[in-house]
Amino acid sequence: MSSSAPVSSDGADGPAAPPETPAAPASRSVRVVRGLDRALVVGAGFVSVACLMIVGVTLFVSVVLRYLSGASLPFATELPTFLFPWLVCSGIVAAAGAGGHLAVDFFVERMPKVAQRVVRTLMWLLVTLTLVIITLAALRLRGSYAHQNTPILGWPAVLSYLSFPLALLALLVHAVGRFVAALLGHPPLPSFLGEAETVGADAAADAEADAELASLTQEGR
Repeated sequence: MSSSAPVSSDGADGPAAPPETPAAPASRSVRVVRGLDRALVVGAGFVSVACLMIVGVTLFVSVVLRYLSGASLPFATELPTFLFPWLVCSGIVAAAGAGGHLAVDFFVERMPKVAQRVVRTLMWLLVTLTLVIITLAALRLRGSYAHQNTPILGWPAVLSYLSFPLALLALLVHAVGRFVAALLGHPPLPSFLGEAETVGADAAADAEADAELASLTQEGR
């Protein structure tokens, strides 16, 4: 009797391809952390773009008026100075939510899984405590701007300064979320921009590699 060789899903002779192992769905804590990242990126990104557009339009109109009439907008130099802290701080927060800040994890990635979890947990704990200290100091310093106004627009100077403590609060929320995720043993959370809404991709890749190795072993026999 002749036995037919197994046929793969594409019609070619050989063992059938192993089914793909789906990535594990994201846990509730991971979804919360990634939701916070989205809120940071969207909110801070909106503030950053708005400040950049206002500053750009103000300077453009001021330059045009200077060449046409010899006079520029009186607040053309003060408004960009007032909004620049908001532009910088919102950009920092948006980059944190999108995973855009530089991180060196060369040595951590080569540690055992347990050591990686401990190092990342301690790292985010240190970041959280540092942000708490700096945020409290920044909130205390706001009193020195309470009675100051800008000379041309007459706006309270504290409104420009508040960009710093508010950015620190946003970064603190981000750090607390990452600390909790690391404490619960979740893998490093990538930027949500262009990433799938799942975790456990490494486990799925390992399972697929094991299935491929088993298939090659069967062929060798």
